[in-house]
Amino acid sequence: MFLCTERPFDRAVLETARLPHRPVPSPRLSASFPIRFGRALAKSARVLLDFRPDVLVGLGGYGCVPPVTAAALMGIPYVLLEQNILPGRANRTLAPMAARVYAQWEGTRLRGRILAAGSPLRPGLRRVSREEACLRLGLDPRRPTVLVLGGSQGAEALNAIEIRAQSVRITGRGRSAQGTVVREYVNEMEVAYSAADLAVSRAGALAIAELAYFGVPTVLVPYPRAAENHQRANARALGNAVWVIEEARIDRVGEIVAKLVSGDPEIHNRGRAFHRYARPDAARVIAEDLGRI
Repeated sequence: MFLCTERPFDRAVLETARLPHRPVPSPRLSASFPIRFGRALAKSARVLLDFRPDVLVGLGGYGCVPPVTAAALMGIPYVLLEQNILPGRANRTLAPMAARVYAQWEGTRLRGRILAAGSPLRPGLRRVSREEACLRLGLDPRRPTVLVLGGSQGAEALNAIEIRAQSVRITGRGRSAQGTVVREYVNEMEVAYSAADLAVSRAGALAIAELAYFGVPTVLVPYPRAAENHQRANARALGNAVWVIEEARIDRVGEIVAKLVSGDPEIHNRGRAFHRYARPDAARVIAEDLGRI
């Protein structure tokens, strides 16, 4: 059973995936917060009484605070997932009482029972041959390919990068860019990853986990307005396995694309180093540990 916020986006995603879910109010800090939080807590408790879970999994963010608090008050054990090396306020508050915190990173800055398990990946995220991937996207397999993941946060800066090479650009809804192939979204991301010889991406934790799994040589451009600069912390934790370029110097991406086009071995070496951070067994490790709680 998924407990989601009352935002239409949350429910639409869960309905599309045909997953059972119940919306729960998720109040933010304001003058009326105590009253609204009390209502959210009561609704969360009713859902938990009805469903009777053995354990509750909190995914971080303000939306998980009422259900996790209700579980703690009812004596139901809870665990947390934390994909960022610099956790958000919700997980920092909830971690000390959690039965376990499953972190993507060694050295995640939280107090509590931490297990660095990696980040669970979507089922079906499997490499296809580069030639097949290029053909499915309408690309020339003989030419080096750059994947630009504009996403939704601050996408304009990434979408506007001039790429002097064959490129696939995933821009996010309602945004535009210049490139060989431009898509708002790609449902089969494994095709885009498999076609890429170089990726340019924000430093969100899930994007990092997927790019590492595919071993794509990657330029990370941290979103400069991310809370507490957590994207910059994610990127820096990878050391020299990736290139990290601040948005103010985004023109430097062109230098790395030039290395790709010229066949510089540094590109391949960085991809191999990045792949060492992959944890393809994260979901299994977490599931097995959950069974022992």
